[in-house]
Parts: sequence; C-alpha cells; structure tokens
Amino acid sequence: MAGKTDTKKPAKPSKKRSRKESKHRSFRISPRKFLERPVKISSSWRLLRDSFSFIFSNKKLFLGLALLFTFIQFSIVVFFGAGIDLDSAKQQIRELLGGEASPYTVAYGLTSYLFVSVQQRNNEIIGVYQNFVTVIFMLATIWTIRQKTAGEKIRFSDMFYKSQYPFLQFLVIIFILGLSLIPLMIAGFFYGTTIVQGIAVSVIEQALWVFLCGLLVLLSIYIIIPGLLALYIVTLPEVSPSSAYRSAWRLLENKRFAVGLRIVAGYIFVFIFTGIIITILSYLLTPFSELIFYIVSFFSILVLNIYTYKIYRELL
Repeated sequence: MAGKTDTKKPAKPSKKRSRKESKHRSFRISPRKFLERPVKISSSWRLLRDSFSFIFSNKKLFLGLALLFTFIQFSIVVFFGAGIDLDSAKQQIRELLGGEASPYTVAYGLTSYLFVSVQQRNNEIIGVYQNFVTVIFMLATIWTIRQKTAGEKIRFSDMFYKSQYPFLQFLVIIFILGLSLIPLMIAGFFYGTTIVQGIAVSVIEQALWVFLCGLLVLLSIYIIIPGLLALYIVTLPEVSPSSAYRSAWRLLENKRFAVGLRIVAGYIFVFIFTGIIITILSYLLTPFSELIFYIVSFFSILVLNIYTYKIYRELL
C-alpha cells in the first residue's frame, strides 16, 4: 500500500452559459429586423367580447354616464323646441305604404325618418350644442376607460373634472379626422353621379368608376386609422396633436393592414347592431324613440371607444 500514489484526474473546465450576442449596436443604424417587436393583435370577435365584458364589469359608471348624456341631449332638444313627432310620422308612413305594409317596412321607414331628422338638426345651432356635449362625454369616457383599465378607483365627478384638460388638442384631432373623410365623400359623390344616376353606361365604365371609388375609400381608411389612435394618445398629459399623430404612425408601422381590418370589421358590426336595436325599440316604443336613440348611440360610442383603446393598448 506504501507504493500506491494518489492520482487525481484534472477537472474539466466548466462551460459558462452565455447569451448569444446581439448584432444591434447603439447609436448605429441597424437592420429593421433587429428593431421590430412582434405584436399579436386579438381578433375582432375577441375585442368585441372584451369590450362588452368591460362595460358589464363597470356597468354602474357607464349607465350613469349614458343617463346623464341622454338627459342633457334631450334637454337641449326641449329647450330649442326641436322635438320630433314620431307618432304622427309612424301614422303617415303606414298611410303611404298602405294598409298591408309589414311591420318591418314601417320600422325601417320610421328609423330612416328619425336619422334624417337628427341629421338635419346637426346642421342647425342645436347641433353645435349637442356636438359640444358629445365631445365632453367622449373625453370623460376615454379617461374612464384608461383609469379602469389600470385598476384605479374613481368617483363619478372625476370623469368630468379630470378629463377635460386636452379639450383643444382633442378638437384638433377630430378636425383632422374630418379632413380624412374627404376622399370618402368624393367617392360617394362619384358613385352617386356615375353609377346611381346612370352616367356610366357600359360595363367597363362602371367597373372603372367603382374601382376608382374603391381606391378613394381605401385611401380614406388608410389616413383615418392613425387619427383614431391619436384620439387616445392626445389625451395623455402634455401631448400635442402633432406628437400624437407621429406616435400613431409609428405604432402602425407594418401593422396597418391588421389594425385596419379589425377596425373596419368592429365598426361595421357595431353600426349594424346599433341600427337594428334602434329600429326595433323605436317601432315598439315610438313615443320614447328619441330617448332610445340617445341611449343606444352613447353605448355604441362607448363600445367603439373601448374596442379601439384595446387595439391601441395591444400595439404598445
């Protein structure tokens, strides 16, 4: 045992785990692939479902907003004496359509009359006051959505006291959104003049005019989308309209098509759903049609605001 020598095997050098070095360098122009962050936007159906769920979980706040909005709007109508006699209108529609007119036809005619009457009022002084109130409530709604999404507890009065500071900036964004609708209005004018009035006779002419109108509609949607996101960015503290638009364009980089699809799908669904609800309730509860119009209109604006805000949050 004396001749036995201790031989120790040399220890293997331990392998250190290291992260693969990124090729991106600060203060140097890098390829786009190193700067992009993958963003997965939820489907339109999920966004709508989450929007309705958000309203239900905060139903007391939003119901209070809806009732106050309806009360103020209807008070403006009463003050200016611009109420709509829908009972007489309903009777006249039945007489025009004949005794065998279906309830669906009468309901559609009544709703059309209601929408046309409200649109005519928007062109008068009463429309200025009602639009002013709508902007105030939109700011309150956006502020409330942002606070409740962050899990904050708020008072009802806070929705108005703490939300109105970006009023002018918000109006600037709305004005730019109005300008963004110009291509859409031109498309409507061209379509009505060439297709509806029959100026374009041949199939080739009609196809070319429809194609041109389609391009104008797409152009309008293209420039409207950043404006919709800018509405939520400009309500942040110390953000100018130009900064809000630049941020919106950056958020939409390489994602405009996906966002546009969801906005178009969601907005079309809400508009159709709103029209159906107003049509049914106005026919069944004709004396209260104006009140129904304002309540349902507010909730449709609320759903669209939550829907668009969720898209905006997913892009961050």
